Amino acid sequence: MTTVTEVLQERYDSPAQTECWLPSSIDAGPLFQAGIRRGDIITSIDGTPIATQQQLIDLVAKKNTGDAVSLVIDRDGRALTFEVTLAARPDAVSG
Repeated sequence: MTTVTEVLQERYDSPAQTECWLPSSIDAGPLFQAGIRRGDIITSIDGTPIATQQQLIDLVAKKNTGDAVSLVIDRDGRALTFEVTLAARPDAVSG
């Protein structure tokens, strides 16, 4: 996940810098299962606009595993809404 910079904004024709872009590393897990794909840009979570990657991380950190969140993403200039059920990060699972 990357904060959208001017370079990414131009490359992907993103409308704003205040978003989080999803690279190719989401080919599994809750985001992928919900229908979110590589190159999608997260613009809000539960109605809160996302300005930076850290803001998204902080908002998700306040949630619990199993909570459902509503993500609005920009895909090719279209705003799409997805419900995502949060899971534990693989590196956070003990075992």
